[in-house]
Amino acid sequence: MTSMSTGAPAGTSGTRAATPSELIIAAFGLEGTPAGLPPAVTTLGERLRSGKESLAAQALAIAIWQLRETGALTLELRKGKALGFIPKTDLVATVTGSPAGWSGAEGELLAKVAEKGSKTVERLVSDWYGKKSAVSPSHVVQGRLAEKAVEAGMVSRQQVDAKRGFIGRAVLGDTKQDLVADPAAMAAAAPALERLATGWLAFVQAEPELAKQLLQRVDKTIEAKEMSDSDSSDGPDFD
Repeated sequence: MTSMSTGAPAGTSGTRAATPSELIIAAFGLEGTPAGLPPAVTTLGERLRSGKESLAAQALAIAIWQLRETGALTLELRKGKALGFIPKTDLVATVTGSPAGWSGAEGELLAKVAEKGSKTVERLVSDWYGKKSAVSPSHVVQGRLAEKAVEAGMVSRQQVDAKRGFIGRAVLGDTKQDLVADPAAMAAAAPALERLATGWLAFVQAEPELAKQLLQRVDKTIEAKEMSDSDSSDGPDFD
């Protein structure tokens, strides 16, 4: 396990360092990312965009992985039996460090694990997301991570072209407020983003099964929060 600092220089004075999930969303989920980023970052972007899982799920999985890399928690595949006889495998996160000093979604995730000491990844993500379902839960997650990136100075609210038709412009105007990655902050964060990209790509290569399980479980847990006519807002129980 290698400790890897990914704290990025603050985008504006008084803001905190960006967490890994915020770097991912700012770099690949919003407009405003500068050109000329390091090769590892470009490769990571290509992998994330071509992945089966949503960008939001991948960003959250990277957040959990980074907590593991820094020694804040462990991830372990545990074989067991459901109902006493059905084989199953759980991916269990166990807290080994203090939530103090962590910010953003990473701090919230670690605090959720610390509540019981250990949780399956499904339960962890479900508890972090909350009980309310949504039409597009991945959009909800991405929005929450983007708002955290605002706190770190990586993202700002700006008036942008709404790209509306004639009638839309007449009624609602030409522009709208949107979250946009700050080019200067992104450029300053390039070294941290490169370390993050290099570390994640190495993890996926060295521990492919663990990486696969982590990504799939995070993604499916988020998808399970999708609103439907047949389920309640609580969603399924994973434990």
